[in-house]
Amino acid sequence: MSGLIKVAFFCAVAGLLAVQTSGEAAVCCGINGDLGCYGIQGEFYDFVNRPINLPPICGIVPDKVALKLSTIRNPLQTETLNPYNTETIKSSKFNGKKMTKILIHGFIDKYNRAPWEAVKTALLAEGDYNVIRVDWSRSNIAPYVQACGNLRLVGAYVAKFIDHVIKNYGVNPKDVHIIGHSLGAHGAGYAGAIMQEKYNATIGRITGLDPAGPYFTNMPYSVRLDPSDAEIVDTLVTNGDVLMAFGSPQPMGDLNFYPNGGLNQPGCNKAVFSSLAHVQEIVQIRVPERTVRSAVEQEEGGVVNASVSVALNADSPAIAPTITIPVGVVATMADEQNFLSAPVPNPLVPKTPFDQAYDFAYKEAAKLAGDGRDLSVSIIPGSIGSALTNFIPVSRAVVLTNIDVFGCSHNRAVLLYAATVSKANCVMRAYQCDSYDRFTSPGGYCATCNASNPNRGCSPIGFNADLSLVDKEVQKKFFTVTTAETPYCSKLTLQYTLAPNSDAKVGRVFITLYGARLHEKLSLTHDVIDLQPGKSYSYFPELSKDLGPIKSVVFRWEVKSNLLPNPLNLFRTDSIILDPKIMLVDKEKTTHVFTLTKTKLDHGTDYAARLTGSYEN
Repeated sequence: MSGLIKVAFFCAVAGLLAVQTSGEAAVCCGINGDLGCYGIQGEFYDFVNRPINLPPICGIVPDKVALKLSTIRNPLQTETLNPYNTETIKSSKFNGKKMTKILIHGFIDKYNRAPWEAVKTALLAEGDYNVIRVDWSRSNIAPYVQACGNLRLVGAYVAKFIDHVIKNYGVNPKDVHIIGHSLGAHGAGYAGAIMQEKYNATIGRITGLDPAGPYFTNMPYSVRLDPSDAEIVDTLVTNGDVLMAFGSPQPMGDLNFYPNGGLNQPGCNKAVFSSLAHVQEIVQIRVPERTVRSAVEQEEGGVVNASVSVALNADSPAIAPTITIPVGVVATMADEQNFLSAPVPNPLVPKTPFDQAYDFAYKEAAKLAGDGRDLSVSIIPGSIGSALTNFIPVSRAVVLTNIDVFGCSHNRAVLLYAATVSKANCVMRAYQCDSYDRFTSPGGYCATCNASNPNRGCSPIGFNADLSLVDKEVQKKFFTVTTAETPYCSKLTLQYTLAPNSDAKVGRVFITLYGARLHEKLSLTHDVIDLQPGKSYSYFPELSKDLGPIKSVVFRWEVKSNLLPNPLNLFRTDSIILDPKIMLVDKEKTTHVFTLTKTKLDHGTDYAARLTGSYEN
């Protein structure tokens, strides 16, 4: 970048920031402003963390925000609820006596995508809930800063609905649980805060699934999700980093869970997606003159690419050099023509060249959409060069596929949460600790559950988190390790086999697992069992601490004691004969073989088995 362009860039940024910090005109939304007035200064402005702000577009509510109800009585067909039209609620299957779960998706996402369908299905399988998914997919598109502005109004609309059903349908605010992902987590926070400030009610719980980082990290409570937004706030951080991630590493709840350290998740590409689809249009610059030209090419396979080239020109380059900043806009689709529609005019923000390109690209996409062919539109800042080329996938499906791949760790939060709902799945237990490094360090400092120590608690993550651990004075962090595939965890599976030539016995069985850091003794049988020759016995023990990789196993059995022992057996030792191989399958589905040095095992004696091999299943 030349010196002249650098000067122009910083002058332009300074001009935009001056606009942000000058006189503010608040925008009031709803009927007679009943959804609140929104400014872009005060706590919503920060020179570093939130330099450019846009107020919400008032027209999105209720036309472009919908509340989709599912219950066990209509699990497949949704009903749309509208607090401005009480008949939509009265005639629906909403039941004010049931607990209400409200799900809010994030940027670019849609309410009915597979991860959200999984959450809805899991919730309805677990309980008789009102499950309401907030569909703001027509208001969450690029630019990101506008989606952030719209989110404030989405939160207010959700709050209005909650207040309406509290007053008219007997809903207990403690029975309201909002679950939001990415931007949706902060939308949940806005709803919770507005419930308290405007409606004098505090909802029971908010769960933030990898709350969005850009524009929210290190911002005041009023701007983002925080522990005061509900009686209990818990978060699940899966892609939290200050710079190169979608989520925020900042603890924003009472209980904050960090699977795998909260950054890169197993099975995801560790090359962190730098924000092609998440940090949008940080700088907008007006260009005096612009020329838009297009070319539509027919490619092999019937895929049409509409290439939109934007040439940025100035009346006098020496006086007003042209520059545009690549904004990583992800937008538009052929199968939903309104996705790339021109933004609603905003008197506070002049249209940018990219807005002009949106208009043009939409018209071109609309012409070709009828063929059902996918489109790919690229916007090229011609005067800057190919280094600043910005590509815009036209199909929302393509966009979301890209986000699923590159934003895999960010989206894992929704999938993890869905897996935690069912009690039939294994428990992903997290341990309270200062940091992930300390959690994974040898010695097991943080790998135990100690109910008597307020700093050493442990809890399942997600839906069944131990909410009794909440202390409103302290934000707590918990760490755990998960696997790459659903249900993302599994109980250990341990199997031993009695030899065919063993005697049959009745007794109890104990196992001690020695890990790289800690060990734990477990009772495999809560009561006595029949130990039969030639029979295999499998168990799914749940550990109370993180032992690290298992290095050895100690087997012990105890015969059932009779109240009236046979005098003939006083001088005889009870024993069983075990197959020498004890099998242990870990969370990664790897089978570890532990071999006993002795196979005839006497009652009440410990027998060690050492690790002799491992293999992938």
